[in-house]
Amino acid sequence: MSKQQTNDKPQRIRLIDWLSFWLTLGLVFVLAGAMVGMHLMGWDDGLFGGIASIAIALVFCTLIFDLALLLSAGITVADGMVNAGKDSQGNLMVFHADKVVEIQLRDKIGNILPQDQKKYRRVQLTFVMESGRTNQREVGVLTQKQLQKIKNAIGR
Repeated sequence: MSKQQTNDKPQRIRLIDWLSFWLTLGLVFVLAGAMVGMHLMGWDDGLFGGIASIAIALVFCTLIFDLALLLSAGITVADGMVNAGKDSQGNLMVFHADKVVEIQLRDKIGNILPQDQKKYRRVQLTFVMESGRTNQREVGVLTQKQLQKIKNAIGR
């Protein structure tokens, strides 16, 4: 085991898609401005304005929730275990770090990608296990720095 795996402190590697974060945050500000503007102009007093205000408020709350999900995206390594989040079917992927043989990047159809690019978009972060089983997590944007942090945390 590597020194980092025996460390008691959990290691969190953030996998934030900054483009999505900033676009979502921009929409939050636009909707907040629309709600304030509608109120200041008195448009929310009527039936249609009231319905529009409720619809905007619902979308606003959904976007706030999306921001929280975007900011919490990541992989945690602690006590020799890896929590890689959820796979495409919604199943939680928690496994032993020492059972990981290789970390691969794959495209949507399963082709293994070279690991020498600076940035990857829409890839499957694949953990190949000793048993031959794979744990795959879709990542919107992955940088070489993030990939190296994941490999170092797992000890590969």
